[in-house]
Parts: sequence; C-alpha cells; structure tokens
Amino acid sequence: MLKSLTEKFPDSWDEALPWVLFAYREVPVETLGYSPFDLLFGRSVAGPLALLKSSWLHDTDLSTAKQNVVEFVLNTREQLRHAVEAATEHATEQRDKAKVWYDRHAVNRVFSPGEKVMVLLPIPGKPLHAKYHGPYSVVEQVGPVDYIIATPDRRKTKHVCHVNLSRSISSVPHVWNPQLSNQFLRLLG
Repeated sequence: MLKSLTEKFPDSWDEALPWVLFAYREVPVETLGYSPFDLLFGRSVAGPLALLKSSWLHDTDLSTAKQNVVEFVLNTREQLRHAVEAATEHATEQRDKAKVWYDRHAVNRVFSPGEKVMVLLPIPGKPLHAKYHGPYSVVEQVGPVDYIIATPDRRKTKHVCHVNLSRSISSVPHVWNPQLSNQFLRLLG
C-alpha cells in the first residue's frame, strides 16, 4: 500500500499517510475476520461513510446513548472478550484450512542411514547462492525431519540438513561416473 501511495503522490505521500493508515485499520484482516480497530477497541470504527449514512438516516440519538462509566467499561470488556474469542476461532479455522491446502501436495520422505542423497548447500565463495551437491551419505536421523549428512569434501565434514534440502539419488548407479553425475545434476536443475 505504501509503495502505491508514493507512486500516486510522489510529493505529498506523507500528507495522505494518515488516511491510508485509517483505511488499513478499518478493513477486516482475512485470517482473523476482524479489523485491527475492532480487536483493539471492541467496536467498529465510525468512518466517514458510516457517519454520513447515520446522519442521513437519523440513526444516532445521543439522548439514549448516554451511560455511566462503569457500564461502559463492563460493556467494552465484554465486547473485547467476544472479539478475541471470535478472532481466535476464525484464525484457527483459517490455519486448519491452510494446512489442508498445503498437505494436498506434501509427501513424507524418510532416508535410511547409508542412503545416498544430494544436498542443497551454499556455493563456496557465494554464501547467498545454493545448489545441490553430492552424492553424500546419510549418517543418522536426528529428528523427524532432520538428518546428519556426511560431507567429506566440504569444510564441515558433517551437516545437519532438513529433509526438504535433500533429494534421494537411488536412481544413480553405484559406480560414480562424473559424466552421468553432471547429467543428473542438470536434471535436478
């Protein structure tokens, strides 16, 4: 939002910033189902359009709206409690829905000790670039998704790697042929 604001108003974006922040706080968050203002204050924000509509329809009657401070605090506390419960319930539903969506394509992979794997490791001299190196042997399984991989040709001779950073190479022949390995690495991409 801020990027589009600076593109539309390059010289006066700072003057429009309060209005953008108001709009951001007024719009409900998809995960929670409530706006940040609703969760902070326990009620919907009375934006310009809501105030204009209520004044046209004469919905606001200030004589009946007065209440004492204790009732106001108790009502606000109750509204906040309900808002937090509803937001937590909605967030849980959204999290479960996202997990179901993710798990559709997730595959459980397990390596056994001694199995040959290709491991995604940084390129020497370029720490922000990575590619698959190997083949390396799995030494042992540390956790449900972590493995100790023997990397004898690297500075650290053993790496703890997540299963998502490893690929099995059971299709590679047992006799290591550099020409075949280069073709295999090109296939892995």
